[in-house]
Amino acid sequence: MLRAAVRSRGLGRKPIILIVVGVVLIGALASVGIARAAVSKRTLTADSPLGLYTSSSANRQGAVPLHRAEVRGKIYVAASAGSAEVTSVAFWMDEPTGQPERIERTFPYDYSGGAPDGSAIAFDTTTVPDGEHVIFAEVTLKDESTLNAWATFTVANGAAAPTSSPSPSASPTPKPTPTVSSTSTAPKPPSGGGGKCPLPAYPSPDCTGVPAGTDLTTINGDYVASKPGQVIEGKRITGQLAVKAKGVIIRKSELLGGVNNFTGSGSYPYTIEDSTVGPASGCYGDFAIGAENFTARRVLIRNSSDGFRVSGDNIVIEDSFAKVCTDPSNHSDGIQGHNGGNNVVIRHNTIDQRGVANATSPIFMADGTVGAEVTGNLLMGGGYVVRLHSGDYSFENNAVVQGAWGYGPVYSDCGGIDWSNNKLVQINSDYEVTRTVSTLNCTGK
Repeated sequence: MLRAAVRSRGLGRKPIILIVVGVVLIGALASVGIARAAVSKRTLTADSPLGLYTSSSANRQGAVPLHRAEVRGKIYVAASAGSAEVTSVAFWMDEPTGQPERIERTFPYDYSGGAPDGSAIAFDTTTVPDGEHVIFAEVTLKDESTLNAWATFTVANGAAAPTSSPSPSASPTPKPTPTVSSTSTAPKPPSGGGGKCPLPAYPSPDCTGVPAGTDLTTINGDYVASKPGQVIEGKRITGQLAVKAKGVIIRKSELLGGVNNFTGSGSYPYTIEDSTVGPASGCYGDFAIGAENFTARRVLIRNSSDGFRVSGDNIVIEDSFAKVCTDPSNHSDGIQGHNGGNNVVIRHNTIDQRGVANATSPIFMADGTVGAEVTGNLLMGGGYVVRLHSGDYSFENNAVVQGAWGYGPVYSDCGGIDWSNNKLVQINSDYEVTRTVSTLNCTGK
């Protein structure tokens, strides 16, 4: 979990931030390190960020993210939901349809279940063909909302065995019979729009936003979601949507004026998915989605000065696409951290800021932000593409489009970043990577 911070809650329009070549950028470097997923912890713990992890040991020691891993033989797969209050985690392999293979109700949430002594039961990868597979996990929280996590990995039992010996593991007990809820429903696949950009491809307008053929009922003007658990589905709201109740779900809707859950003294958690946010033309001069305690997945943001605002705790932004603009009164960001807090995950999104005047960055985290986990994103545009300041960050497996910047690809407080496996790439008009150019290093101070 990221360390807590005392922060101002004011969420008015952000101050204008000028980018000048050669200017010294201000960003206090925190001295406390981030407690990362099991990459830096030797054992998976209950506050590891949302995701699926794999280990060669039955005690889950040395666990690393399963996504994009190459595996063979027996492995131990578990899910984590960070600091969220979880009631159950359901698992599927390859096709997230029908009844789940397993439902786990206590941490650690093992894909193959746990033995009586607390160790994990192995997943024998020889039981599936070599090649690419996906494990899906649907996390149900105490407020009955859900989070989805998945990992695409490659089984390579036909390949040469690794030279290093795996960690010793406990002998697994027979796999118990799965406990299945009759009311369980499968999560949607990780790509919308008819599956036109499945993992590990990057999100594009073809697989985000309101699905084609959805009938929308128009609500003119601003709208307030004031009922706990309210579901807003199949709506076109021409003004702003204010979330003022717990557990609101927005899906398959078009929001022309953005959505905000900040009330002045706190916020209410909400989820938005398979929706389009921003006007059809022009430029909305504020953030499209914010500001804390929200989950956004498969969202398409268009024609907004800021895409996502990160100004508090418990934020997941995943599998979404944002094409931002700017107006004369402020500077544009794809995702802007302004007093961002704990448990912030920015995973597998495409942020396009190319051709935007007065642009800061697709990823700009500063102004008292505590930190964030930024992984698997495709980024382009801005003065600098990546600016991470004043906090502790994980920046891993991201791709920056070559030459798509004003001044450079990165200007960040590198000492506060766990930086690994990032690259410069070239793409086509469909946001498909056509070439990996080189490794992307952190530069700044």
